[in-house]
Amino acid sequence: MYVTTEGGLRYLGPLSRTDPMLLGLARRFVHSGASVWDVGANVGLFAFAAASRARSVLALERDITLVRLLRRTTAAQGAPVDVLPVAVSGARGVERFVIARRLRSTNHLEGVGTTMTGGIREQVIVPTVTLDWLATQFPLSDLVKIDIEGAELIALRQGQALLERRPILICEVADEAADGVGQLLHGFGYTLHDGGRPGLPVVEPPPCSTVALPPGVGGRGPAA
Repeated sequence: MYVTTEGGLRYLGPLSRTDPMLLGLARRFVHSGASVWDVGANVGLFAFAAASRARSVLALERDITLVRLLRRTTAAQGAPVDVLPVAVSGARGVERFVIARRLRSTNHLEGVGTTMTGGIREQVIVPTVTLDWLATQFPLSDLVKIDIEGAELIALRQGQALLERRPILICEVADEAADGVGQLLHGFGYTLHDGGRPGLPVVEPPPCSTVALPPGVGGRGPAA
């Protein structure tokens, strides 16, 4: 994989130790032949882990520096990964996108985001799409991973056609979005689990590392 320390100093070490929780969730829930969406792909750690099993992976990333890295890795690996340089939001259109000064993994749409950016490197105008629009353009996903720095509730509210298909969700949830995300996902029959704890216990409200499982899918995930 092609990576950058602008995505975090953790990439100086072995990739297998970079984010063991996320890699473990990919091993547990991505089954052979699956279709996977990685919304907020960053350098593609989850996307390329999923690609080792999945039939197809759609990696969505708006930071053009990271998009170039994703495409280089895709070409080097011959991985079944399509890279789409858009941001996912609540409507199709354009919005301002903030490039973080410290960690590109904390890039965010204007109006959301965290205090971990270390300031603003630049702001750019980017195209935005919705999850439901994506569902009309690409094969529906068996698993969706979402890490979009506080915009997850905005995105999920415009993803109801997707949620009706009940894909497994792996979602980073900000504290201020937790109640809304929980109510929305419960309305589609999901159970919420803490992806950061052994055994994936059922939790309320959704934690930072939420795994949302549809009816009939237990915490052990589908057969690999």
